[in-house]
Amino acid sequence: MSHASYLTHLFNRNKQTKVISGIRKLIKEKQLDFDGFIVTGVSGVAMGAMVARSLKKDLVIIRKDNDNTHSSYHVENFKHGKNYIFLDDLIASGNTYRKVRKEFFSCSSNKGWPYGGTYVGNKSKIIGTMLYNYSSNDSVKFLSNQEIGKRTKRGY
Repeated sequence: MSHASYLTHLFNRNKQTKVISGIRKLIKEKQLDFDGFIVTGVSGVAMGAMVARSLKKDLVIIRKDNDNTHSSYHVENFKHGKNYIFLDDLIASGNTYRKVRKEFFSCSSNKGWPYGGTYVGNKSKIIGTMLYNYSSNDSVKFLSNQEIGKRTKRGY
């Protein structure tokens, strides 16, 4: 007996290859200059690890609140003075996005502030969000922080 889940597509090599190729193409088209990806959740870590390794980028993991793990850190592998892209499979309400930005902000600087759509602190910032979609057409999109704010119910 097998069980299907939302992770099924994640482990399909053809879909992985298409999504990673789409991300690589979009980075080149938009001339995105960044140092790493930020992910959250099981699917985020699985996909983020593949993408970051393929593109030779850093990977920052922000744990979800209900993550009962062995680590007491909410954020793993954060580095000051870097530019990051949040990598996710969906932006609906914007709650996950806001939590990621809040945790990132707390790592960046206790004295930082939201400014111009990015959190500024010790020169670390999130430059936007890369969305990937396995289910329909393996599409990849890059959204600026301002675009995410417009798409979510309460902004960011």
